[in-house]
Amino acid sequence: MPIVQLIQCKDVEITDSTAPSGENAFFGVDGGDSSGIVLAAGNLRNARKAVETSGKVSPDAVTIVRSASAPEPN
Repeated sequence: MPIVQLIQCKDVEITDSTAPSGENAFFGVDGGDSSGIVLAAGNLRNARKAVETSGKVSPDAVTIVRSASAPEPN
């Protein structure tokens, strides 16, 4: 389970986050009405995935502004 779970969220920006060691996904997004979510990644190098989507989340609902330490989204 992600550390931060967003459900049916619109126009959200999360910045300067740090993932604890050993987490599968740091951010989770669920719900077909989710949109306009921006993750300005801080230090996510300890997470296996920066973001995990489920449900009917549109592929363009989440934008990741990546830092050098952010893992690729899956």
